[in-house]
Amino acid sequence: MDSCDDGSPFDKLPPELICTICDHLDLEALKALSLTCHRLEQICANQCAHRFFLCIPGNRLAYYNYQLGTIAEKVEEAAILLKSTKRRYRRVHLDVQYEPEADSIEHMQAILDKQLLQQLAVLKLDLPALSGNLAVHLSNVVAKMDCLLELDICYRHQLTNVSLPLSSDLNLINRSLRKLSLDCVLSARIDCPNMQSLAVKGPFDIEAIVGKQYALHGVREPYWKLKHIKELVITKHLHSHPFPDSSTLAASYRVQFYRQLQHLKKLYYNVNGASDWILQTICESCVQLELLYFLVLEVEDQNSLRFLSNLTNLRELNILSARNVISFAGVRLPNLKTLLLDFVEIYWPPVEGFDSIEWLKIKAFPWQEKQICDLFAGPLNRLRFLWIELPVDLELSWYRNIFAALTKLPALKTLVLHNMPSLNHLNVMKPLLQLTKLTVHLSYGSDGTTDPVEVPKLVPNVERIKIYEGMELEKVRWNKNVASVPKI
Repeated sequence: MDSCDDGSPFDKLPPELICTICDHLDLEALKALSLTCHRLEQICANQCAHRFFLCIPGNRLAYYNYQLGTIAEKVEEAAILLKSTKRRYRRVHLDVQYEPEADSIEHMQAILDKQLLQQLAVLKLDLPALSGNLAVHLSNVVAKMDCLLELDICYRHQLTNVSLPLSSDLNLINRSLRKLSLDCVLSARIDCPNMQSLAVKGPFDIEAIVGKQYALHGVREPYWKLKHIKELVITKHLHSHPFPDSSTLAASYRVQFYRQLQHLKKLYYNVNGASDWILQTICESCVQLELLYFLVLEVEDQNSLRFLSNLTNLRELNILSARNVISFAGVRLPNLKTLLLDFVEIYWPPVEGFDSIEWLKIKAFPWQEKQICDLFAGPLNRLRFLWIELPVDLELSWYRNIFAALTKLPALKTLVLHNMPSLNHLNVMKPLLQLTKLTVHLSYGSDGTTDPVEVPKLVPNVERIKIYEGMELEKVRWNKNVASVPKI
């Protein structure tokens, strides 16, 4: 077809509006649209090209005998492609990993010298070694990459217990960079004025290392310029030794570290042992936070969460686990929309300040039946999504009471029941007319049997019920008005 059909509404739409429509299409639909006529093909190729990126991967699954020469050939082929194609790749992605015995560091330097790197938007390097020469060379290359948006450097052999000193030869200076990830790599200097996100992973205490800079230089930033970042991810390797406790000098450096991050919007604290004073420091310093994640809370004071009230902009709180029972007594978070609690025991009754929550994930402990029922009957009238981790080996009356409380959530649309002992337990559920999505994760050893005709009657507005068994993929599904369970 050479042109759009006469009288077609698409023929009268301006290209800008067509591009907006294309932004909502998946790749297959976009390809089909581009084949309908020359005009749409040109629009998709020229003005929607930002949706395409060119990835030049090293084999991240091949850890042995992987030659850098092969990667160099891929880079060369990609450079030729970029020169000959009419498609405007806005993101060119180089992803390189190799084994130390496979080739020399000089070969990696040769790859970094390719003209292609000036067009890279994403650069990922998984290195077996970071010698002084390579660090200097990488520093010079990064400084010249005017299109670079994401940089990810991993020093793979540092996963051992060998200590990693601060590299005085690696300096990451780039004006366009927006996202930086360092895995077992410490740069001597970071100066990226447009950087929004920083992720640091390794066996070192990055809070104390950078905090020492502020303590010794009067809150100036001669080495790492981080005051402007909006997202921070701190991850500590599990095999590493614990960080020094709050009585050490390092603790004061950590306080200085967080006091400078006043523009931080997202914090992922993937470190074991977030103590009371760490929680207090974060909440009193990073008051612009909108998302806060803790891997493990080790607070001794049950009411330490009261410091969260300083975070008036907080929209999402995620706590993977807590060593002790914690309480939201006295906590006021007027903008909190998402509360995700995994292996966390909460003292639930005083939660009056949580009436803004729309997404909730909780673990229901056997002795919390009344607390949870009161919770659903109280301030959670805006709840749209609920994930409940259920106990096993309890009387059916326990589940009946919890399910009855769900009928008091008028806005609830999505329900996930995790660790269900048996599908037969759904028979004690009262009809949930407001529900539109239901997912059930069965516990290990469950029989997976129930009458498939009865369940759709309990949730008449759910189009499809998903049922999973253990860690397996979907085993059983019910479509609306289907009376039998299909055999898998």
